[in-house]
Amino acid sequence: KLARDQQVIDELKSKGVIVDIKKIDIKSIEELERLFLDVNKSLGVIRGIIHSAATLHDASIKEMDDEHFLDVIQSKAIGALNLHNASLKYSGTIQYFIMFSSISAAIGGSGQINYAAANYFLDVLAEYRHQINLPATSVNLGLLGEYSGMLNSRNDKQRVGNILINQGILKMPLHTIQNQLELAILHKCPSRIIATLDWNSLKQSFPAITTDTRFSDIVNNIANRKTNSYKGLRDKIIESKDASEAVETLKQEICLIFSKILSLSGSNVAVNQPMDKMGFDSLSYTQVRTWLLKNVGINYPVIKLMKSSSIQSLAEELVKIIKFSVDSPESQISIKNQTLETRHSQYETKSQSANSAQTHPIPAPISQVTKPSMSILSQKTANNLTTSAHKLSKLDDVVHHDINTFNNEIKSTNPSQIQEASFRIPRSSLSLNNAHILGIGTSNPAIINYTKEVFENIKPEYERLGISQSDLTKLTSFYGNCGIEKKYCHADFSKKSFTENIEEEYFNEKYKRIAPELSFTAAAKAIKEWGGNVKTITHVISCSCTGILIPDLNFLLIKQLGLNNTVERISVNMMGCFGGLTTLKTAKALALQNPKYRVLMVCTEISSIHYRPLLNIDLMLACALFGDGSAAMIIGCNPTENEKRLYEILQTGAEHIPDSTELMSWDLNNSGWIIGLSPSIPLIIGDTTFDIVQNFLKNSVPLSVSLDDCEWLIHPGGKNILLNLQDALNIPHHKNISSWNVLQDYGNMSSATILFVMDDARKQPPKDEFSISLAFGPGLSVEIA
Repeated sequence: KLARDQQVIDELKSKGVIVDIKKIDIKSIEELERLFLDVNKSLGVIRGIIHSAATLHDASIKEMDDEHFLDVIQSKAIGALNLHNASLKYSGTIQYFIMFSSISAAIGGSGQINYAAANYFLDVLAEYRHQINLPATSVNLGLLGEYSGMLNSRNDKQRVGNILINQGILKMPLHTIQNQLELAILHKCPSRIIATLDWNSLKQSFPAITTDTRFSDIVNNIANRKTNSYKGLRDKIIESKDASEAVETLKQEICLIFSKILSLSGSNVAVNQPMDKMGFDSLSYTQVRTWLLKNVGINYPVIKLMKSSSIQSLAEELVKIIKFSVDSPESQISIKNQTLETRHSQYETKSQSANSAQTHPIPAPISQVTKPSMSILSQKTANNLTTSAHKLSKLDDVVHHDINTFNNEIKSTNPSQIQEASFRIPRSSLSLNNAHILGIGTSNPAIINYTKEVFENIKPEYERLGISQSDLTKLTSFYGNCGIEKKYCHADFSKKSFTENIEEEYFNEKYKRIAPELSFTAAAKAIKEWGGNVKTITHVISCSCTGILIPDLNFLLIKQLGLNNTVERISVNMMGCFGGLTTLKTAKALALQNPKYRVLMVCTEISSIHYRPLLNIDLMLACALFGDGSAAMIIGCNPTENEKRLYEILQTGAEHIPDSTELMSWDLNNSGWIIGLSPSIPLIIGDTTFDIVQNFLKNSVPLSVSLDDCEWLIHPGGKNILLNLQDALNIPHHKNISSWNVLQDYGNMSSATILFVMDDARKQPPKDEFSISLAFGPGLSVEIA
């Protein structure tokens, strides 16, 4: 339509996209069927359909005749029905069916009874497709900006835009449309309203929406805001008459939270006592930090919190920060935005300036709309719907909000029951061009080591070596509270001593004997689930940090699995616990090079060969924490119809925590690895990861995804690490359950562990569309996916 459109087409072509423009009459089912046949022949597969055809023919109700009405209905409603019918034979490959509707389907529009009826038809069609298990999303768009082809096609576009704005429907920037459209597709609801609304103006223009259940969340939120007289702690501090009153207010609240964390009465919290003398541990400090972030709006570092001399000095510093942020126009404290999200709608409430007399809108970028269900839809039904909607034009009253006459011709039935699979498979991909996990396999030694029994066996050994009472107390507490019920090891340490473990055989000889067998078993399971031909595997990546093999595990697997001799090999070694995500990132990069590539990755760790009776508390705790295991995956792009898409890998990243190198050490001597683990590791990880994750979501992922939208797949490096992260990131326990399951049943298997977590998660009931995976290792470094 516009020169700008041609520029977009040219840009797509320059990137290798095939753009083939064909002109057809969308009202003709025959022409559409021929188009589908041609496209399927030329491209080989049809993945998606976007229906954006529309015609405007505005008229008042009295002036609305058949020509005006049918002209609009045919291009949008009948065109959508034709697309539905013509695409049915290709439904096995179609992953999205998007129809651009309008907010007029929900609230009507002056002079646009035909347009509102046509758009409502799209919403009902989307509901019908969902009932027969076909993808569909009808997007009820609000007012678009200058990029809108529809608005730019009108001679009176400025007048129309002004009318809508005055009614409370505000313009939306293009990036908002793109982000919310992605979410609407991914959330797979039949209909969504995407609009920015000035609620006060809108309800004056369309009074009926205040009782319309599709807008109930907005109504309830406004009511709650009016009845809620509580002022946040930050507001109380800002409104204090002077600094001393503000400090006293904050000091009292800090004392209350301290007393809860330390199980003290408020009167027993000494405001001038050094905080490091109060009995805080790393988890307690993280709880205080999280409380400050939520209630005061300050992201106060845990390390700095540990160095605060007292509650009094902490309160004084925080008040200065808050007061400075209010008084200085150049400085603002970053406060995490609060988003109201329910099953039927999501919207953000922008802050309103206290000095502004102007009414500020409440943007409502997303609203899931419940529409009548539908059991039968055919060309005849569409004609009946057209007749029913046309009857509205004979009414004397102006219709502002609903087109329920449609339902007279529709008999509703309950949607068909869908049985849950035994494990989760994505219903569709954001893009088949992304790398996907197509098969997962895991393997462990046959010997189960129960934590309680192991400790009963090795405790006398440590006592004979002369363990100090302090270290024995720590060790006893750790074995009793580490969250690990059992692990799998190469030997039974409930009967075998650590001394025997190092004397019978050199540790690396054990590795060369055990690791190949575990790797083969895990890889064979992954290949079996994938279901493909092993001769099509193009790359093998192995990862390990607990032993050395030359040639590496990846070379041995070529013969064991019967792979081609032309398979390319990569070794990702000595990375530590985050090696699993590093290997996944490497496999993703390889898979993206060619859609025919199928990459086998295997992470194998035999940690128990390094158990030894040394009076080193870090090593003693490591012996309690680490176990043995191997995990494998098949990674590839553009999966075929016969390949399961277990996970879609959208983005990967990494960040290194400054000045933390000495916190985790791995030193090698003749008897194996000597591991050094600082007790502050859980604290540092909890303190830094919130910002790392937020930056990752903001800068890397091309979606509007918040932390609340995600399930968590966290490397269970230890119980305190999981607790600190859940507290710092405000993760509900049930959204991180797989990490706890793996810790309980397997312990920490270094690089393989995070893959076990992914394997466990896909067998759980679905929680969220997105998952964030985190792993940590020497550096300290954080890998994220």
